[in-house]
Amino acid sequence: MSRHHLSVVICSVVAVVFVWISFATKDWTWFARSGSAIVIVAIFTEYMPTLREGNVQNTKFYPQQEDHSSTRVAAYLVMIGTGIWGFGDLVGKLV
Repeated sequence: MSRHHLSVVICSVVAVVFVWISFATKDWTWFARSGSAIVIVAIFTEYMPTLREGNVQNTKFYPQQEDHSSTRVAAYLVMIGTGIWGFGDLVGKLV
């Protein structure tokens, strides 16, 4: 499984779990908090090769198309996570 697939799966699970918690507690700030977890996961999976290498000078940037796609997916996940983080509590007013 590639990095970007792993990132999307983890972020989706985080969002679903926090939506379930929000329904159970009737407190949608839990869903808003999931946005910060999504951002953390997206950034961590994007920089995983650098973290493994330990030295940024030894890291080859975009050695394959898959890595470039992973960066694009991470950017989208950061934007989605930030939107959820900022406005996720308002979803409770719609439900």
